[in-house]
Amino acid sequence: MRRGQGLILLVVLAAVGYGGLALARSGSTPHRAPEHRVRRQRTYSSCPARDTEPVVSLAPGASAEMVPGAPAQLLLCRYSGFGAYPHPVGTWGFHLLAHHLAARAGTVRSLADRFNALPPVVGTRSCPNDTGQALIVVFRYASAAQADDPVTVHLAGCRQADNGHLVRDADPALLQSLLTLAPVSRPHSEPYRLYTHCGIEWTLIRGTYWRASHRLSDGQGNPPPGWSNPYQHGTLTFTGPSTAVFRASPGAVTFHRTPRTRPPVVCS
Repeated sequence: MRRGQGLILLVVLAAVGYGGLALARSGSTPHRAPEHRVRRQRTYSSCPARDTEPVVSLAPGASAEMVPGAPAQLLLCRYSGFGAYPHPVGTWGFHLLAHHLAARAGTVRSLADRFNALPPVVGTRSCPNDTGQALIVVFRYASAAQADDPVTVHLAGCRQADNGHLVRDADPALLQSLLTLAPVSRPHSEPYRLYTHCGIEWTLIRGTYWRASHRLSDGQGNPPPGWSNPYQHGTLTFTGPSTAVFRASPGAVTFHRTPRTRPPVVCS
């Protein structure tokens, strides 16, 4: 079961009166996925677009210490879970809301020390209201040969930190320090003219091509009925670093940023 599916199941159970409680036990992490669905990523050049799989640190010493050695940087990735911002339960959950790179030696060392000082989780506890909101704090090292050390901080339910080997209680002061580094900006909207002539799938936003979550067309390469051709005027709302929603009188389309800078398709 994927992490997102497991969390959605908890919501369903809560709705039918089973309480929706996730259990956290000493020595295990919440929502543990099958082994083949655990992210074992050696280095992180950027934040993953989605947070749907538990993360396991490959850094040497991570099974003995939350943050081993002397990291030089930290990459902070903040995720939505399936909660209220900006989408409810569904395919848009667990997406990237904000990110931040910290390279000041004092900040990195202080946060590493605070993670290492967290007390271990003892016994079994219930974790109600776990919406899956989380931070992945990736500690990077000066040597390119050293694997990164990702630590997941769960922001709802049982507020815990884990690196795939160790589970620790996360104190409120540490959580606030991390959230301050990666604040979530309010969504903002701007007028936008969407090219619809060949159906709605790709659009150019701020220099890169963004792809619609679902292609919209009339089945013959044209926009669906009700949409203007070749352009539809509306508004574009940025709901995160890599998601935007186009809204117009015929409906709404969610786009996701890609690294493409050239047109993915040629349309006449």
